[in-house]
Amino acid sequence: MSAGDVEVQLMAADEAYRNYDYETALNHYKSALDVATGQSSSHRTEKLRNEILLKIVDVLDSSGNWVDALMYIDTITKTARKHMNRRLEMEANLRAAKILTNRSVWKEAGKRYLDTLELGKKHGVNTIIAKCHYGLAYVAWRLGDMDAARVGTEKSLKMTEDCNGGNLRGQALNLLATIADNVGDTDIAIKRFGEAIVVCEAAGDFKEMARSFNNLGEVYKGTGDYLKASEQYKKCVDASKRSNDRHTEAYGLTNAAECLTRLGNIGEAEERVKQAEEILATMDDKYAIAYTHYVRALILHKTNNQNGARQEFETALNILKELNAPYDISIVSLDYGRALKDFGQKDEAKKVYMKALEGFRKLNATGYLKKTAEAMRELDADM
Repeated sequence: MSAGDVEVQLMAADEAYRNYDYETALNHYKSALDVATGQSSSHRTEKLRNEILLKIVDVLDSSGNWVDALMYIDTITKTARKHMNRRLEMEANLRAAKILTNRSVWKEAGKRYLDTLELGKKHGVNTIIAKCHYGLAYVAWRLGDMDAARVGTEKSLKMTEDCNGGNLRGQALNLLATIADNVGDTDIAIKRFGEAIVVCEAAGDFKEMARSFNNLGEVYKGTGDYLKASEQYKKCVDASKRSNDRHTEAYGLTNAAECLTRLGNIGEAEERVKQAEEILATMDDKYAIAYTHYVRALILHKTNNQNGARQEFETALNILKELNAPYDISIVSLDYGRALKDFGQKDEAKKVYMKALEGFRKLNATGYLKKTAEAMRELDADM
């Protein structure tokens, strides 16, 4: 193939990627890479090869093939350091940090973001700096540090006004809304998610739009409006399918299953969680898998299967503890306590409620603090 053939392959790959046809895109990018690698060495061919490698990483990331993506990133990083190509090194590190975050490897993800942030500041690359602030904020949120998460997200959001951050603005609005929801600022959360949806729609970013709908569903779920939450999760699944984003689709399905369970529609809930499990079987996402066990526990609680429910709650909690996810541990503990109360295990229920209360207090999650305190009062009145 000639250089012109490489361009043809890249155009076909880019078109497939824009249409979320990841398998076709990957095949074309690999064909282009083979040709570029076989061409005589020059600055231009090296630059082209690196660009193709980054595109391959993006495809693998989008399709959930994170282990393969990290292997490509390792190759890119070694090349970047060898040739002192700091911009390439930063771009590769950002992708690695994002993948590690998706795999719930918080500590390593945070280190990658911090290292890249220092490089970004040293070389004055504002788009990189903004993305690092967002990434660090997301990690802080997952670890339960709401103050650090809010500060970092606000920094990132402000920087999107001054630099070309792509749809980073939509991501930042999503995270700010989620933080607001976590600490009980429901009205602010709904407003922010609405803003994020508008930004994502304008950018044609169905992947981030799906996340916006999913997270808005979380707000309504937190208020107990499971019907409205289910509507948002359906929009999430629909947007995920438009972008071929199986990862977010699994989240939407799992969350929809939770709402259907709480509405008493057990058959449909089981169908949704099974669909999510089938998707997640091809991915390395322990966090999402923990939530399928959580929903299974809720279903078994509803059907009065005590042993099964306890086993599923414990499995979910063990995974979340391994991932060091304090907010989620508290959420699952609250429902575990409710199940234990209904099963007549009142002393054990009180201990689990206390763990949830302690977690929410550390996180300053006022809305859930009130719910847990109310659940404990009901338990005490029944003892």
